[in-house]
Parts: sequence; structure tokens; C-alpha cells
Amino acid sequence: MCTFMSTLPKHSKTAGLKNKSKNLVLSLKPCADDKTYYRFRLLAFNGINSDRDDPHIIRYVHQIWGKDPEKGFPMIEDEIVCPVTPYVKVEGNKYNACKVCDAANKYFVAFKESNWKDREACKKNKLFGRKYQAIVPVYVVNDPNFDGNNNKFKVIIFNDKKEYQAFRAKIEKQLMTNNVFNASNAVDCCIHVASVPEVRNEGKPNEYVYNAKKIDKILFSNKPYDIPSITKETIDAMGFDDTYYVTSTPAEIQAFYSKHCIVSNDDIPEDDTILRVETQPSKPAKKTNEISNSKVENTKAPENDLDIDDLAADPDNEGLDVNDADEEVHDEPLKTNDVDAEDLLADLDI
Repeated sequence: MCTFMSTLPKHSKTAGLKNKSKNLVLSLKPCADDKTYYRFRLLAFNGINSDRDDPHIIRYVHQIWGKDPEKGFPMIEDEIVCPVTPYVKVEGNKYNACKVCDAANKYFVAFKESNWKDREACKKNKLFGRKYQAIVPVYVVNDPNFDGNNNKFKVIIFNDKKEYQAFRAKIEKQLMTNNVFNASNAVDCCIHVASVPEVRNEGKPNEYVYNAKKIDKILFSNKPYDIPSITKETIDAMGFDDTYYVTSTPAEIQAFYSKHCIVSNDDIPEDDTILRVETQPSKPAKKTNEISNSKVENTKAPENDLDIDDLAADPDNEGLDVNDADEEVHDEPLKTNDVDAEDLLADLDI
């Protein structure tokens, strides 16, 4: 499933910093019919403050979700950018720099050592684990649902790694015959969004159906053409790297950790036995193949070289987060490479 977020703060709200990012995120809505598409020109740009040569931005975030007090729909209450984000400069070892990842990993170890029966540890691991984001800069040629987005620079955000890798594969295939990036002699990317009924907790007492937004078609226009308004200067002025390739500061990470992860002694029952676990630092993930500005390389998803304990700190969510009242977007089952663990988690009805 693939849907879209409508907010993406640059800094943690916990730290009391104002959101300095531009209003770049495009929230896609279902198209009116099968012949209606969003139409974009994909953008490729070089990172000014990094050695990144990929036109898309891959990063990891930690999020706390709540509900809008007035309208009741799910929304992000707090978010920080994890130091493990590629191309972001961090002092020291970035895999040891995030207390929130460490907290998520400890909860996973506790869940594992309980023989996959500790529901609270499972929920906390999913709550604190870092989430994947692929950010795709675009120039909006036509937004069928809101004319005000036309001829503007925006970003589309994928939170599902498999959906994003499939999207990259389509770009790679298209580049064999046509350019898809920037202004000159390139074809447009056309996306159709549908509202699809999805069943949650199928076959269980709390089963229910909701409408999910899903990209069901990605096509490219037939003939290449020029868009004069897309220039290097206009792309650079958007500051995509400065906005999205900025990790949260140690103070922001500490504030998020102190507010959400630390358990007060007042919360621990008198007869409770405190579990103490020792964990190893997370291993660096293998570097993915990248799309360069002139050519798309192999986009096969990398093999995961983290062990099962380390995997807890990186449970990529199924689907993307949407501010819609009919979806609870953040309580998908924990994903691991352990088949037995997945089967047991399904039985937990979490």
C-alpha cells in the first residue's frame, strides 16, 4: 500500500524549534476517474552540503503519532531525523548516536527474550523504531485535485521501501529510451491514485474495513518536451538537501528521548522486576545502488545484513502515513526476518 503524509517538520517539536522547512510536501488524493492522473517532471539535483549524487533523498525518522484535538484524525505529534540517515554528517559513529534507536532495540530484545509474548515491549519497539522515508522532488505539471499546486516545486514521500524500489525500477526502465529528469527533452511521470478498500485484522474479532489511498498506476508521457521554467537556479533555490538532509541535533534527540522513551519510577509497579539487557551497536546497513543524474543504476533492494536484534531499530512500516480519520496508519505488525516471530506476532492481535 502506498499513501502520503501531509506534514513533515524539519525539527523536533519537542525541542521547541519552529518548522523552518518550506511547504513542499504534496499530499496526493484519489483521482476522479481512471483517466485522470497527476503529472510531474522528476527533478535531479546535486547535494550542495553533501556528496550525494542521487536525485532522491533517503532518510530515517522517529515519530510519535496522536490525533488532531478538533477533527480527530491521526497526525504526527513529534518527529526527529535519525542520525543513521545517509549523507548526513554526524560526529562520531552515527549508529551509536541515537538514544531512541537504542531504546527501540532494548524493547525488541525484551520482546524476544519473552518468547514473543511481551505485548508491551512489542508495542514500544514499534513506537520508537526508526521509519524509512524516500523523498522524491518533482515539478508539478498538473494536479487534478488542486490547481494551486501547478507549476510549483514539491516533494512526494514514500514510507514503503518496496513501493519506492518498484518506482525506481520504472524510472530505470524508462531511462533506456527517454530522459525523465529536469527541463530539457524529457518525459513526464504520470501517477494515478485510487481509493481502495482495505481489511484490517482480517478474521479477528476487531476486523474492520477502511478506504486506503494507493498509487495503482505509474506511467510516462509519450513524447519528450522542454519546461523552460525548470532551471538549475530554481531547483537550487528550493534547498531540498538543506530541508530534508538535516539530522536532528543531539539536543533534539535527547529531548525526544526524555519526553517519550524514559520510564518514570512512578510508572513501575512495586512488584515489577526490571529487565536489564545488553545490546550490541547496530551494524551499518549496506549502501544501496543509486540513481545518478544521468543514469539509473540497478535498483534491487539491498540484502539486510543486520541481525535480528538490530533489526528492531529499523522496522520499515507497511504503507505511508496519512492524516485521514479512517486510517490508523502506525500500528502495522513488527517486521523481522524471523518467520516464527512473524507468525507469533500475527497471533498477538496487536
